[in-house]
Amino acid sequence: MSQVIKVYSSVPPITVPIDFYTDDGNFAVAQANRLNVYGLDGAFTTSDGAGTGNTVYISSILWMDEGVSFPAVKNHGYFCTAAITATLPNAPTNGTTIIIYNATANLEVTIKAQGTDEIEISGETSAAAGTATNEQQGANVELIYRSTDGIWHGLNVTGTWTVT
Repeated sequence: MSQVIKVYSSVPPITVPIDFYTDDGNFAVAQANRLNVYGLDGAFTTSDGAGTGNTVYISSILWMDEGVSFPAVKNHGYFCTAAITATLPNAPTNGTTIIIYNATANLEVTIKAQGTDEIEISGETSAAAGTATNEQQGANVELIYRSTDGIWHGLNVTGTWTVT
């Protein structure tokens, strides 16, 4: 004897989204039934475990010791251990951040802008492709680029920086 079971339900079928809109107004489409959520440089993502939300966290800036002149890279911090020049990126994007820390007493650390970019620290603004220098151990500056004015703005400034 065979049995047939029929199930009737008034619950509508479950619909699953196929487009996921992002903060910038674009959207991501799941591939092979999977949607990966990644952070950008210097960020990582987590899930609440229930699949109902994700959070993006900004992780710390990557730090390096530098003893010779170098081209600075976005979202990095540098402990300058000698008399050196840190050349800021050419054509950076809005919000690019670089931190320079003078780790050696009585040796000059120079920060150099490129092209038409300028450096502004404590209300003093350099010329295009200008510099900011310091010889004090422990002096530091967090520089954030603003694309609308082409200026590396100094935040969290410690010590006296000479801007030219």
